[in-house]
Amino acid sequence: MWNRDIERKTFRPGGRTRAIAALVFFPLTLLANQPCPQAPGVAQEWPASPAPRQVQNTLTVATLNMAEQTRVQEILEDLQSADPMFEADILLLQEVLHAGHQTSLPGQLASRLRLHTVFAAGDELEDGALRGLAILSRFKLSNPHVERLKRFDLRFKSRCRVALGVTVDSPWGPIRVVNVHLDSRINANERLEQLAPVVSRLSSFPGPQLIAGDFNTANVMWWRRWLPLPFFSLQSQAVRRLVDSHGFTTPFTSTGRTFSYLPLKLDWIFVKGLRWLEAGIEPVGFSDHRGLWVKLAGEGLGLPAARVSSQTRSAAYVTTRLPFVRMAS
Repeated sequence: MWNRDIERKTFRPGGRTRAIAALVFFPLTLLANQPCPQAPGVAQEWPASPAPRQVQNTLTVATLNMAEQTRVQEILEDLQSADPMFEADILLLQEVLHAGHQTSLPGQLASRLRLHTVFAAGDELEDGALRGLAILSRFKLSNPHVERLKRFDLRFKSRCRVALGVTVDSPWGPIRVVNVHLDSRINANERLEQLAPVVSRLSSFPGPQLIAGDFNTANVMWWRRWLPLPFFSLQSQAVRRLVDSHGFTTPFTSTGRTFSYLPLKLDWIFVKGLRWLEAGIEPVGFSDHRGLWVKLAGEGLGLPAARVSSQTRSAAYVTTRLPFVRMAS
């Protein structure tokens, strides 16, 4: 259980420790923290020939941190290897790069997969590229909204964080979908300060809701933004308590890590007004995160009991693959 007394504990290292830390980390503080744009923009695109809508009583939602990958062919091939990710009806992406002089990466992916897409820039890099969030959907998208999240000074590599919301015209009616990417080196109370306004805003939507993305819920307490103290704070529990209080549920409470190189559970999918039937966690070659996917049904539909897997995919997972258009090498 999260110990609030431990969370508030103050560490007072000696002078020598402070001197060593200053020598090591002071150069990092010189890295420029770029100011956030005053009004983050939204780019919305739709396919010239949309994928055919088929009658269905379930839909699959997936989320993935793109790790700033820009090679479209590699992305598509790795997603195809992680089958439920490739077949997703709604795909939420974080760490998406868009160079202003070319067609956006989400636009290229959406064009080849014949999906609708919305992209929102969180911040602008030194080379002029935009970094942000994207939502791709087999169904039409409307009412996009970008919410600037509270910014924290991380001492180095501070980021401009946003949440991207959109209404999806699903087979059961409108679903409000929100994509988030929270800060990394912040503590539980600060993480809730970023997330709480996003969750509260969803309460005004009358229909089913979904919030997913990279919540960066490492179960550590950060001392002075650079030293992680493992298990001094259970950040995943704090986030789950917040969304639970607003009626959201998740199939990923007892599943494994979502980061490829460390036992960290950073990514989540939370739903409200929807039933999850099957879920899983998939390695994706180009990313340092693993992809999460969940098969959903509208509440009240008589469908099978839920299954969750973080290692194997059920043979019962069957969909119709829409071929992506291969580019000439």
